[in-house]
Order: sequence, then structure tokens, then C-alpha cells
Amino acid sequence: MEQKKFDLNSFIGMLLLGGIMLWWMNTQKPDETPEATTQTEQTTNATENVQNNLTENTVLKTIRYSKLLYKISLEPLLMVLQQQKKVVLLLKTTLLS
Repeated sequence: MEQKKFDLNSFIGMLLLGGIMLWWMNTQKPDETPEATTQTEQTTNATENVQNNLTENTVLKTIRYSKLLYKISLEPLLMVLQQQKKVVLLLKTTLLS
């Protein structure tokens, strides 16, 4: 029987075929049209604008809500302080007279 030997010519041929196939696959990629890129950029910009507007609206609403909560929580305290101030003034006047 004949022994299988390494055939250098077959190996070089396979490398060449593989290289040609890789070159052919890389050159057959579709070209990007500038219109598609522009439309994609416009869509991206529009999406970013919407996201920025939503973020700004959310921040403004949060600030308004925080101010309202702050005001609501301070009003009862201010009323209590005013009442206590009146009581202290009343006590001062009664004790000093």
C-alpha cells in the first residue's frame, strides 16, 4: 500500500483558494448610500430630542412636586410656630403686667 504523504502543492492550492474566497467575500459587501446614513442620523437625532424633552419634563415635574411637598410640609409647622409665638407673647404680657 501506498503511504499518504503531505502534498505541498495541494496545501498551497487550498491556501490560494481560501484567500481568493475571503477577498471575494470582502469586496462584495453592499455599499452604504449617503441617503440611508442621513436618514439614520435624522432618526437618531429625533430620538435624542424626544428623550431630552422627556427627561426635561420629568425633571421639571419632579422639581414642582418637590416644591409642593416642601410647601405642604412647612405650612403646618409655620402655623404651629405662629401659634406658639402668640402664646409666648400672651404669657409675656400677662407675666409682665
